[in-house]
Amino acid sequence: CLQTNTQYNYAANLKSSEKGIVVSDGSERNYKAIYSISKYLTSSLYCAGSDGCISVVNLTDGKSSLLDDGEIVDHKNIYTSCIYGNNYIVSGSEGIVASYDITRSNWLNSGNQGLTSDGVYQGNKDIFVSYVYGVNVIFAGEEGRISSYDVSSNTWNSYNSSSGLANDGSFIGGDIKAISYNNQEGDAVIYFGSAGGNIIYKYKKGDIIKDSNGKPI
Repeated sequence: CLQTNTQYNYAANLKSSEKGIVVSDGSERNYKAIYSISKYLTSSLYCAGSDGCISVVNLTDGKSSLLDDGEIVDHKNIYTSCIYGNNYIVSGSEGIVASYDITRSNWLNSGNQGLTSDGVYQGNKDIFVSYVYGVNVIFAGEEGRISSYDVSSNTWNSYNSSSGLANDGSFIGGDIKAISYNNQEGDAVIYFGSAGGNIIYKYKKGDIIKDSNGKPI
């Protein structure tokens, strides 16, 4: 998901360097790579990455701690994350999805109940990007597959679904690496960018899929 970049001044125990403010040296996450950062309100940064490791930075005092060592996603890589309300949602290798209720400090693991998946809704293909659009959380990635979760009805739209925000990859023809959104003349437009440089967009109104030249597919 896209996150807002904001400059912070931390009050306690922070080291400065030529590269900026050092929030963490990575030791709390055993120096495992970070692939995605999501910001929750003004209080926390959630950092996820290799081996499913997730750490949290407290934006008040700048201290970083381990949230999960990767067990919650079977130690699969987390490539993308986003925030919906009070839920922190991670996804990645083999289509795995898990979510964390920040206010209740409670995980939903990848058991296909609620906003979780063991990969079945993405056909066990990697998820590279996720995006919150209205009441939908969109997941996209390998082979152009798209799935989504409707929070209002607590239902999944699998990548091979014939309706909703979903596609089996036939309309983009490559890995999806980016998602964005715009409101065009009153119609919601969701853009998908592929590894091959293709840009495809989908009108939410009527679920009409069009290519980058505006031609219906």
